[in-house]
This record gives sequence, structure tokens and C-alpha cells, in this order.
Amino acid sequence: MSGLMQKEYERVKLHATVMNTLFRKEPSDSESPRLARGQRKTRESFDARSVLKHFKDYEFGSLTIPNIHLSQRFSTGQDLYYQCVAMAALPKS
Repeated sequence: MSGLMQKEYERVKLHATVMNTLFRKEPSDSESPRLARGQRKTRESFDARSVLKHFKDYEFGSLTIPNIHLSQRFSTGQDLYYQCVAMAALPKS
């Protein structure tokens, strides 16, 4: 146990979220009623294979990632992103 947060699972899957459909904005959001506190938007999945195929040879550029955040699930920080419970700075190249 690292002591950073309460253990929830035996295994953790290391991943990076590229596009989170849960926080998507609908074109008609300004007209639609807001969800009551505690209610969640339904997650809408989509098949991105056609997008990946279309952009398979596209050069998106490069990005230097200065640090890695360990986030607490189901939490929100002041910046409205997941609450960061630990951060590791990456070496500069």
C-alpha cells in the first residue's frame, strides 16, 4: 500500500483517456435542461476505427509531457478535472 489513497482494487489498468465522451457537449446543450445534482449523463460510445483509419498517416506533432498525475476516481478538483492525489515530474529531454 502506497498510502496515497484507499485501496479499491487488486489490479489497476494504466491508461490514458484521449476523448472522454462522458463530458461531451451536445450542440443543443444550451436548450436542454440541466441534470439534477448527482445525476449523470449517459455514456455514449462510438466506434473510432474510421477516424483512426482516416488519420493513420497524419502527423499531429509532438508534445512534451512535464509530469504525470495520479488521480482519484469519482472526484473533482478546483479545476473541475479529477482530483490529483500525487504528481511525478518527468525528466526533461
